[in-house]
Amino acid sequence: MYRDAEPRLSLLGALRLAGFKADGVQFFKGTDAAARRSFLQVLPLMLMGFIALAMLRPLTPFGADPDTFIMAFTATEAERGSHMAHWIGVNLLAQIVKWTLFLVVVREIMRIMEQGRYFSRFVQVFNWMLVVRMMVVLLPLFLSLIGLVTLDAARIAVITVSWMLLVYQWFGYRTALQIHWSLALALIVLETILSIMIGGFALGALRQGGG
Repeated sequence: MYRDAEPRLSLLGALRLAGFKADGVQFFKGTDAAARRSFLQVLPLMLMGFIALAMLRPLTPFGADPDTFIMAFTATEAERGSHMAHWIGVNLLAQIVKWTLFLVVVREIMRIMEQGRYFSRFVQVFNWMLVVRMMVVLLPLFLSLIGLVTLDAARIAVITVSWMLLVYQWFGYRTALQIHWSLALALIVLETILSIMIGGFALGALRQGGG
């Protein structure tokens, strides 16, 4: 049945969009029900991704040289500045808040501009693109974990691919919503601003908890 294969097809569609193949949107059903299901399909994957990111993220131990980086799971709680579960909880909550707020704002923008025909499809695409984005960020860290690259190289790779992913997001949003390139770019700016603002609150909560 289609519903059984839906997660695999959705991931395939998001991967094709990562290759700048516009036909990737054809793998998404684009109904309201499918959009709602995509949240349940993606949430467990994002939770696993956050757990992996919490363990593998490079950090500078508290009090160490700023140019010194280690993986979080090798550090003590004092070196990390927060408990691992606290970091996961705060950042996952921040991601969910940004996730929800961004989709609500996009829905209103599309409604006002009378371009909401493909919004349900956009929700599916956006959710599964989050999974692909998490996979791409984690890949260099996994390569460092198994010794194929240094942690410094992995850290630089994560920063580089994070910038490259903005192009992926722009293409995916534009294709899913069938909107002008400039409006897709505006959505990227909006998402970036929300990420900075909510990420700042999350960092403050972590510092308070660590203190």
